[in-house]
Amino acid sequence: MFNIDTDGDGFAKELDAFPDVSSQQYDTDLDGYGDNPFGYQADSCVAQQGNSTTDRYGCTDLDGDGTSDLTDPFVLDPTQSADTDNDGFG
Repeated sequence: MFNIDTDGDGFAKELDAFPDVSSQQYDTDLDGYGDNPFGYQADSCVAQQGNSTTDRYGCTDLDGDGTSDLTDPFVLDPTQSADTDNDGFG
């Protein structure tokens, strides 16, 4: 049946990208993170698909370590994601 709203957010299940999450309805870049900046697991890079999950959700993470390329000093090294003493080594 059409117009069933399973999460009570005012959006029908068929039109809701997150039918079981009341704080998210849209996913513009289709990466699995919602566009509402105040909702559950908000997408920090709404217009760009991404897979980051550690420092922010939904931004590019080329090495797949969870840290977005925006803050990862070792963008292509999946074993390193921080340089706390700024010596160039993880």
